[in-house]
Amino acid sequence: MVQMLGHDLPVATIKLILRAHEALVTGETWPLRVLARSMHVDDQETSEILRLMRRDLNAPVVFQGGDTQGYRYQPGKPFDLPFYRVQIGPFLLLKPLTQGSSGPVWMGVHEVTERLIVAKFLDTQESRRVMQFNAEVRALCRFEHAHVLRVHDRGQLDAMAEATSGGQLRAGMPWVVTDYCEGGHLRNREWSKWHTLRDQLLQILDGLAHVHSRGVLHRDLKPENVLDMATEEGQTDLRLSDFGLATGLGGGDSGPLNTLGSPGYLPPEVCAQRFDKLCAASDLYSLGCMAWEMATGQLPFDVDQPVGDLFEDHQNRQLPPFRPQRKLHSGFGSWLQMLLHKEPRDRFRSAAEARLALLEVDRTRRAGAVNHGRPVIPHAPADKDKPSPIPLAGAGLGLYGLREMPLVGRSKAQQALWYALYQTSTGGRPRVVCLEGGAGTGKGRLVHWLAEQASYLGVGQLLRIQHDAQKGPQHGLGPMLSRTFGLGGLSPEEAATRMDESLLNLGIIHPEYRRGLVNLITPGAPTLQQAERHDLVVRALLELARQHPVILWVDGAEWAADSLAFARQLSGLMDVANFPVLVVVTYRPRALATQAEELKLVQGLQEHPLCDTLTLEPLGPSVLREYAHSLLPLTEKVADQLAKRSSGNPLFMEQLLRHWIQSDLLVPQGNVYSLAPGAKPEVPESIQTLWVTRVESLVANQPNGRDAFRALLMAACIGEQINSDQLSIACAAAGFEMPAWVEEAMVARGLAEPRENGWAFAHALLQECLLRHAEEEGLSPELHRACAAMVKGLDDQRAGQASRLGRHLLLAGETFDALPALLEGMREALHHQDTEALGDCIDYREAALKAAGVPRSHQPFGENIMARAWFHILNNNWLEAERVALTGLEGVKKYGWAGIAPECEQVLGKSLFEQADYGGAMVHYQAAVQGFREMGDSYSEAVTTIRFGQVHAAQGEFQGAAGLFRQAVRVLGTGRREKRWRAEAYMMLGGIALATNRLDKAKPLLQQAMDVFQDLGLVRGMAQAGNLIADLARKQGRTDEAIEWYTKAVDRFGHLGGSHSGLARINLALAYIDAANYKEARRVLEICTSFFSQNGQKQWEATSRCLILPPLAQDNLWKEFDSQLKIAERLLRETMFRQADLANALSLAGQICLDLGRRERAQNVCQLSLQMYEDMKDAKGAERLRKFLDQFAP
Repeated sequence: MVQMLGHDLPVATIKLILRAHEALVTGETWPLRVLARSMHVDDQETSEILRLMRRDLNAPVVFQGGDTQGYRYQPGKPFDLPFYRVQIGPFLLLKPLTQGSSGPVWMGVHEVTERLIVAKFLDTQESRRVMQFNAEVRALCRFEHAHVLRVHDRGQLDAMAEATSGGQLRAGMPWVVTDYCEGGHLRNREWSKWHTLRDQLLQILDGLAHVHSRGVLHRDLKPENVLDMATEEGQTDLRLSDFGLATGLGGGDSGPLNTLGSPGYLPPEVCAQRFDKLCAASDLYSLGCMAWEMATGQLPFDVDQPVGDLFEDHQNRQLPPFRPQRKLHSGFGSWLQMLLHKEPRDRFRSAAEARLALLEVDRTRRAGAVNHGRPVIPHAPADKDKPSPIPLAGAGLGLYGLREMPLVGRSKAQQALWYALYQTSTGGRPRVVCLEGGAGTGKGRLVHWLAEQASYLGVGQLLRIQHDAQKGPQHGLGPMLSRTFGLGGLSPEEAATRMDESLLNLGIIHPEYRRGLVNLITPGAPTLQQAERHDLVVRALLELARQHPVILWVDGAEWAADSLAFARQLSGLMDVANFPVLVVVTYRPRALATQAEELKLVQGLQEHPLCDTLTLEPLGPSVLREYAHSLLPLTEKVADQLAKRSSGNPLFMEQLLRHWIQSDLLVPQGNVYSLAPGAKPEVPESIQTLWVTRVESLVANQPNGRDAFRALLMAACIGEQINSDQLSIACAAAGFEMPAWVEEAMVARGLAEPRENGWAFAHALLQECLLRHAEEEGLSPELHRACAAMVKGLDDQRAGQASRLGRHLLLAGETFDALPALLEGMREALHHQDTEALGDCIDYREAALKAAGVPRSHQPFGENIMARAWFHILNNNWLEAERVALTGLEGVKKYGWAGIAPECEQVLGKSLFEQADYGGAMVHYQAAVQGFREMGDSYSEAVTTIRFGQVHAAQGEFQGAAGLFRQAVRVLGTGRREKRWRAEAYMMLGGIALATNRLDKAKPLLQQAMDVFQDLGLVRGMAQAGNLIADLARKQGRTDEAIEWYTKAVDRFGHLGGSHSGLARINLALAYIDAANYKEARRVLEICTSFFSQNGQKQWEATSRCLILPPLAQDNLWKEFDSQLKIAERLLRETMFRQADLANALSLAGQICLDLGRRERAQNVCQLSLQMYEDMKDAKGAERLRKFLDQFAP
């Protein structure tokens, strides 16, 4: 019904009146009753229409010849229509409703379905307003939910529509059509019962959960922006609307942050303009203000006071007493208080969590209480069997590419991914899924689907580690953390301050951890090596995962050696409690096969028992046809053509259909679209040609189109993610100005996505296609030359800039200029132990040397060989490192390469040491130390001396080892990297003092090492030093102190993976046994046994099973005692592992058995202890056991 002339007129009536007006213009007869019956309007209603027209419209209607002749107008007496008929696509606009913030708002109908709609227009060409209008349209297009206003189409007003609008609309105005909500906004709706208010809030929360799951913050929630579709009294069907201030969650499409929203509903962080704190909880605060107003009739704080005072109230004033107008559940006030906490971290963490708590209010047993639990992951995702909304006939063409593309034919992969997340969440342990498939098969879309479903239900959060072949500055672990904590666009000082605050709020209270993580994301901060970086990121992930399970997406794994190594470390953290992280690794198999290191790492992950591999095959013809219909309502003929021409690739089909739409080749045909009459659509040979064609059509007929196209080719040279300022600088270096409209046009055409400080290509393939086009057209050298000039001018101290410059210079053909930059990048990567960057620099530099015609006998080739040897060391490939290092030494002899020999000797020492060839390692380390000394390289001399000392210590030559460690300390300087190695030397000296029972010397050395490791934020060093301090306390009989230090070591080692944590737990269990705390010892050892058994570490499994015998005996658990002893004996035979703590534990178990009258068990276990003492040649221990066993003699 449409309110006009004081009447509620059905759409059919309006159509009849419009037809009458048309008859007046043409002079034809108006067959009212025939038309009315065809539109299912009865005679009584027809008569009412006639009266309406005569009385309210003064229409000069006269009868002419019965029903079939109909009615006509008396000539010369026209009447004015009470509404317009402005045609925009399949919609008929009837009258203006209001003047909105962006322009006029009209009401109309969809002609086929007679569904009421609203059209919003933009009445300005100001670029900022245009971008804001388009951003709101993009935001609305991302949503497909029952409680979010649905957008039906968009476009531009044509001249015919302008002519019929009575001068109120202007041709060229952008428009967007959404549903018309007859119930008005929420302020007009009243509630009389508790369940009515609750259901209204649940609908809003449900819509808000969907909005947040699509990565959007509303930022302007208030009653006027919540509309009601319901028309019947007592019913509500709410829709979130007005996304003009919306912004992206986690650095996505950013809205106008300088526009704050409605003061009465603003969260404290917005009042303080702390936009770095914006999160889902910010919208929940605004909802809390709405809910307070709905319940009490007024907002929490006085909106009539000055805005500054109101902002102060939001930030600091306590809530007034809650006095609802009607009786509510007693827990509702507490639920509101959770929404209205001043700090975001104290509110509900998600709309899903708030929704669950509101549902639980009715079931809360304690008056005034509210449950604040984490949502539980269901067996099936939220969208299972949910029907897709049916588009209105003839509508939606302007939205193609802006809506989320559907997933068709991937149900098995969806089920497998969801089940992996379910297992991760319920088991609380990391898991891995390798998702492989060709370009365009939907890998990324599947991960986004998983993340959206998890976010909507409040059971997961997505962290994305991005990679592509260009190795840009947005790739890797550091940028991932920067995006996660919203640090984009901040100065290094601001980023460091806010990161530290965020980590503290997250629960990372130890200053050493926070300092290290801040260093990781701060350009120019002290450098961190690979193991140190990984340890710190694990710590951050641990805290994030305790809030919500984490989906860690390694995107572009074929170029992600460092991130894959990190994933491997995560997969080993099986014994860390409550660490639900699902690692999803996506890659193209063909590209991965060309990357040796990444291939090896992926294969290593796939061998893990908790890793699944999913392969996405091309879609079959029937599935492709189904997919075509899901993209747009199409005729069977068009769907068949698309299916046949897309080669099983859904991405190719999407782009082909988009090309046809933008070429005006599709027209409405009833409820579907068909090819226009006479249309002969071209089908490009490949997706590369298709994408280049689409980009060319974007810039065609633009006055600066050539510059725009070159700018996009330049962007492709920069990488998949583009910083807008850097692109402008590169264009200027190439001698042209980047047109301002390019970015917005790319986003509008679905070719790009907004990002913080810039944008990203919609798909990696698009960037690759443009890059290939530039190469084929011979434009690549000049574009890369301009990119190199841009990088040179950047004041950016982040690691990787030198290799980035070198790559651009190499691809520009400036090979000699590229060599020093790549050498610097190679050294930087080696220093950071960044294997991914190191491998790239080696390959690029080798290509530059060949292109420059440098003979293989020259020094740079020797430098490359040395770097490649270290590359293999960092990847634990000892045999290959040995082979390459020997090649380097041959080159030194043959070509006289300077400075290469000591490095190669050091690599040989390291590789032989790891292979337990201690004699060979000592020979090469000694040669390396001498070589570095002769070169005057004191740092390398000291580091190698420490490694030389480690070989001595491994062989029990403690005196020689201590001398070398002290020698290294004398040589080391005072810089950060020197401090790290000084701490290593102190720790080694402390360990030797401990092993040789010089306990008074051990404590100060170990404490010195711990202080340095804490100052540098090095978790691994703190864990190792702390474990030795605990050993010292245990030896000195200070058991409580030992337990405290061992517990810290377990926590720190727990973030490093491998067997570190298990070994620390064994030490902790030994301390508990010393303290006769058998209950805690047993608890810890049960964890150890399970961990070592799962990981196949037999000697440590045997240790755990031996140590658990005293606690089991003490608790009279004899059946389990016998089982553990039997397995331990077998493992000890297999491994021949012998250790004093095991022998002591076995003898203690024997004593407990004897005390409890279990003589046979006591004798058996003590026989095993005696055998171990004898094997270790421990005469005192063996003699003590023989005396003990004498009492069993007959």
